[in-house]
Amino acid sequence: MAVIIIPVAISVHTIVSWDFSMTLQPMWHSTIFGPYFVVGSLYSGVAVLMVAMYLLRRGLGLEEYLSDKVFNNLGLIFVTFGLI
Repeated sequence: MAVIIIPVAISVHTIVSWDFSMTLQPMWHSTIFGPYFVVGSLYSGVAVLMVAMYLLRRGLGLEEYLSDKVFNNLGLIFVTFGLI
């Protein structure tokens, strides 16, 4: 499913950004909107994943499966998308 959803998410976010860039508003004509929206969706997706995993870890007692190493790696991905 992840292999299918990634191209779909990229196409959806680039089409939405293209809609915004085609408006007649001043300063909205830019080619950076496509990558900006895609990276923003990945950034917020990792953040929601971290919150959901934390709640599942605490609520269902999954500390042995969702270890601190998993959250550390997600944090590194989060910082990487933040820098992009």
